[in-house]
Amino acid sequence: FHSGVPTAQIRNFFTDLCKQFHLDKITVLIRTTEWIQDFSKNPKSIACAWKEESSMYVAISRKIFTPLRKKKYLFRTKQEKLFLRVILHEFIHLYLRTKHPYVSEPHGPEFRTMERKICAIYGLKF
Repeated sequence: FHSGVPTAQIRNFFTDLCKQFHLDKITVLIRTTEWIQDFSKNPKSIACAWKEESSMYVAISRKIFTPLRKKKYLFRTKQEKLFLRVILHEFIHLYLRTKHPYVSEPHGPEFRTMERKICAIYGLKF
């Protein structure tokens, strides 16, 4: 974890998501956008998720990192909404890879359905 970035809050958020959706622990990394784009081989990426053997990882760009307020997930700033949406997006990738490995399309109908549902839980419009 990068010093100066309050990653414990994000780790706790992922821990809560994992408990809610019955997944094992996800390691959260805060990296530069360049690192993420190089790792994911996608020049537009601001986050990425992957599995190595039985471990799961999420890397989030330091550039978009925003502390999440403890309030019920309403009335967030635009930056908070983007950050929360990125977190949920990457979580859904790991959830589907783990619980539904037969889903081969990364942003297919299964992904979009879950994204709509989980975003609604956190008060985000799809």
